[in-house]
Amino acid sequence: MLGKAVALADGASEGERLMILGAEAGGRGNNAEQVQRSSELVNKYPNDERALVLLGNSHFGAQRYGDAIALYDRAAAIAPGFSQIYNQLGYSHRFLGQLDRAEAAFKKYTEVLPDDPNPWDSYAELLLKLGRFDEAIALYRKALGVRPDFVNSRFGIATCLDLQGKGGEARRELDAMLASAADDGQRRAGLFAKAVSYAFEGDFRAAQAEVAKQSALAEKIHDSLALAGDAVATGDLALAAGDVAAADSHYRRALERVEADPKVAAANKANQRQLALFNQVKVALAKSDIPGAKAASATFSAQVAASGSPFQQRLAHEIAGRIALAEQRWDAAIAELGQANLLDPWNRYRLSLAHAGKGDA
Repeated sequence: MLGKAVALADGASEGERLMILGAEAGGRGNNAEQVQRSSELVNKYPNDERALVLLGNSHFGAQRYGDAIALYDRAAAIAPGFSQIYNQLGYSHRFLGQLDRAEAAFKKYTEVLPDDPNPWDSYAELLLKLGRFDEAIALYRKALGVRPDFVNSRFGIATCLDLQGKGGEARRELDAMLASAADDGQRRAGLFAKAVSYAFEGDFRAAQAEVAKQSALAEKIHDSLALAGDAVATGDLALAAGDVAAADSHYRRALERVEADPKVAAANKANQRQLALFNQVKVALAKSDIPGAKAASATFSAQVAASGSPFQQRLAHEIAGRIALAEQRWDAAIAELGQANLLDPWNRYRLSLAHAGKGDA
């Protein structure tokens, strides 16, 4: 659909053209170009709440939450009934640790759009984050009361139950969701949630079995990118179980599947090659092969430096930090991990190890 829109963009209005080109840049992972196109849109339509939200979303995707909030606030002043603003504000404040403001934004979202499941689901997700699991489950149930097939809330309930040590109940919730799934996309999501539930309990073999069921669904439609993602997930589970050779095999299979498929776009293949380098670093570190990790890390960092992808640039900082941590270079580890994705709790944990190694209380 997006490819067709891009092909027809020159025949659209100027505003529509900029929206299409911004979305296309974001789809390629080029955040700098996405921001540029969205900024042009705002400059042309400075009082259009949709333009402001699109530019805010461009910053949000790069984790520049302060910039995003400023734009969402401008949009809210223009169109206080535009519900999407409050969802984005809630997540932006949440990711900045401004939890009271996040809760206020999500409450406003439920007031502006009470008959839609998403506001209740978003608010519940914040309560889950705060450890208020029973309150979160109640709001997830409210979302399902609005729309029983809103599967995200099923996943939220299962996560709450997992975190309460009720893995069996969590998976029964997911089995109920799978029994009424509308399509294979929902089935894959439900199976992945079951894999996460088993992994949370440390049962990596059972988790891998659920991912294998996901792969069977993707195989039916020859979805090589989905199969590659499944192979990486299986590799991660193997690595967590201490089976480094199996992890390496799965990571290699992920790239081989994409490379062999002529239907996969060249840009997607290039992206998968870069991510394969990231996986090489993980394997090398698991083998205590620091020179190998450094070589793959250097190649990865050089490739992503010019990519315009903040996501991959944060991955580059993550692996540099993990290598520094393995070498007990505490200051370097702290500097690198501080620029990694700190929404990933593993990076928070690694950062704490670096501070502990340095002697910081």
